[in-house]
Amino acid sequence: MEQGVEQKNITVEDLLDTLNSIGQCSIQILGSLVTIKYWEASRPNSKWVKSFKIDRLGQITFSGNLTETIEPDCLEWSQKWIESFMKLGSQVIKDFPQLINQQKRRQLTSTINSSALKSNS
Repeated sequence: MEQGVEQKNITVEDLLDTLNSIGQCSIQILGSLVTIKYWEASRPNSKWVKSFKIDRLGQITFSGNLTETIEPDCLEWSQKWIESFMKLGSQVIKDFPQLINQQKRRQLTSTINSSALKSNS
């Protein structure tokens, strides 16, 4: 890590939010069965990553403390998992990562618009 650069503490809950956001976008693009298969196939051979479970709806959960800060080596395994997942998706759909980003932006816009409608009611 570079000097003077502060590392943000990322919790398991933060990671789960990211994984499930990517997963939900993927389900919209590839369907739930393919998404689940790709999460399983891309999972690194790491004891820590194996403590994440994927249910039949594609929801990822963790069998530990959600508020714990992720250690740098575990964060690396998590990044490898996401990268491998994106690579598998790209084998089917060339611009899969871009589609995931577009889908995430749409979800965010929808959430913001929904919140604005509720607050104006």
